[in-house]
Amino acid sequence: METIKFNDYKNSILGCWWGKYAGGVMGLPFECHRGVREITWYTQENLSGIYNDDVDLQLVFLRACEKYGNKVDSQILAEFWLNYISMSCSEYGAAKANLRAGIAPPMSGSYANDNKDSCGAFIRSELWACLCAGNPDIAVRYALEDAMVDHGEEGVFGEVFFAAMQAEAFVEKDINKLIEKGLSYIPDDCGITRGVRCAIECYESGKTWQEARKAILQTVPGSFGMMCGYLDGDSIEEDIPVGKHGYDAPSNVALSIMSLLYGQYDLLKTLCIATGCMEDADCTAGSAAATLGIILGYDKLPQEVLAPLEDKITVGSLRDDGDLYKPATIAELTERILRLTPTFLGGAIVDTLYAGEGYTIEAHVKGNDLLRVYAIDQYKAPDFKALLARIPYTARYRNMLYDVFVEYEKVPVISVGESLKLTFKFWNGFYDRQWLECKWHLVEGVEIDGGAFSSICLEQKHGEYNIAEKEYTLRLTSANSSRVELCLEIVSTGRYYKTYIPVTINVK
Repeated sequence: METIKFNDYKNSILGCWWGKYAGGVMGLPFECHRGVREITWYTQENLSGIYNDDVDLQLVFLRACEKYGNKVDSQILAEFWLNYISMSCSEYGAAKANLRAGIAPPMSGSYANDNKDSCGAFIRSELWACLCAGNPDIAVRYALEDAMVDHGEEGVFGEVFFAAMQAEAFVEKDINKLIEKGLSYIPDDCGITRGVRCAIECYESGKTWQEARKAILQTVPGSFGMMCGYLDGDSIEEDIPVGKHGYDAPSNVALSIMSLLYGQYDLLKTLCIATGCMEDADCTAGSAAATLGIILGYDKLPQEVLAPLEDKITVGSLRDDGDLYKPATIAELTERILRLTPTFLGGAIVDTLYAGEGYTIEAHVKGNDLLRVYAIDQYKAPDFKALLARIPYTARYRNMLYDVFVEYEKVPVISVGESLKLTFKFWNGFYDRQWLECKWHLVEGVEIDGGAFSSICLEQKHGEYNIAEKEYTLRLTSANSSRVELCLEIVSTGRYYKTYIPVTINVK
């Protein structure tokens, strides 16, 4: 088993965030434009304190991790989202509207969200990669929890892909192997995979990066660059289609990977290629440069590229109520991640501290309890691709005694006279058998098949016998408002506290 030494770990984290910053700054003037540019350097006159919105949400989630450790999940992240994220455009706004309507993750990311396949999630992978260095199996599960708050399908796949790549980059330095590692966690036939495979084929066949850009935009057409269109003087590329609105993650992830391949481990070259492709340039350049920063480490990044930048984190879409404690610099951000890692990963992965030497991290740890995210089988984590396929209509609630998975037949938006089937799956967290007493708190206008009261035997934690299932069908017979709030109360016999599972039905 490989280990990551403390100083190497710190060096790669610093490289990650400096790369992220440099990419965000260089790419910003070309964001939302279509065309191609031969970029050689930053185009802004003043590089001090430039706002990078690709970091904002990660600072919020850092605070969530500091408060809740490795227990963070989509529900916790969603609450932090509503409390601290002021931005309400595109997928961010759709998710906030869904959450306020009682539509829980992952449905909050998929339902009524034209931008569910866009770029807002893959730009948030770095935090999970840094906290789960050398352990992509763990990183992708936190990336999933993050992405599904405001994205679905391709948007989720993009963050999972980058989280796996970047976590692995702490121990593996070959870009081609890292790309394959990232692809191993997402569907073979999804847009992200097709776009990335196109980038690889172009590179291996000797095409120029300009030709590769065009091939990618033809293979997985997006529309991000058409928000502002072509710059004055540029000719419209008639052979590049305008893709479906919001379907932008596949092309932009592929452009980012293309810049890594053609950049050949050169930070400036990688930045310039990603920026020169425009589209979501600050995101593509930032993700590529962050990955390269982990691979090379801060000490091996060209300091002349970083020197014009100020070590100052500027945010623009966050609400600060005094409890967010935003890091002011990349150095502070790195230090806070270093302090958090032992408690986040736990003693099974991070060893004890040695005076003056820091700690080491075990890489490629399997079977750790952190893998319990959306897992039902006690002894093995589910195949990640199968896990991705089953989440769109599943919500999960956890406590010390058991996990509850609520599988919705469909998004809970129905008309009067329609029904909604819910399947509750209970997973015993202890070796003691439990009896669960379930009681529905119904409201006028809702009927239920499956019993308002029921007792469920939850077997002890042994093999797959620790799983119980109960199915209910809710019928909406009348409605006096646009939202119907229900609740399932659960008590484990002999225990002093209760669990309340909220169910919100939106009336169409």
